[in-house]
Amino acid sequence: MTKFTSPCPPPTPQQARATWNLIGRLLTMAQRMRDAIDHQPVSPYRTEIMTILAEECCEAVQRATKLLRFGVEEKQPDQPYTNAERLGLEIGDVETMLCHARRLDLFLGETSLHAAISDAIEEGIMTIDYIHAGKTNKESQLAKFLQSTGKA
Repeated sequence: MTKFTSPCPPPTPQQARATWNLIGRLLTMAQRMRDAIDHQPVSPYRTEIMTILAEECCEAVQRATKLLRFGVEEKQPDQPYTNAERLGLEIGDVETMLCHARRLDLFLGETSLHAAISDAIEEGIMTIDYIHAGKTNKESQLAKFLQSTGKA
């Protein structure tokens, strides 16, 4: 077996710091979701929105760690997007789900996440264009796959 070595340079120290900050904020949000379940009424719709938000946070963390391991510009085989582009798409998914959570009066401390996203954009590890593309795509997916309806 041949060992894989990424042809891309690793993230700069500033990019790595911004990425770790983003990962920390996403993981903190997961803790806040658990706390929200303990203190707020639960319905099938609310549960599904929180579940999807948790999934999206995990997917964003996974993409961020791939970026740290293999580089900002690395593309996995058979993938059209770089790690930076894919991270932007995943963050768009997270932001879409946060919007849905806010409509249910679930406030999960996203202000610190938004600051981490801004820092990540500033450091060049994702772009606002891919975040917007992720949001658009996520809304389409929700229209097709959301299993429950209603509000709270």
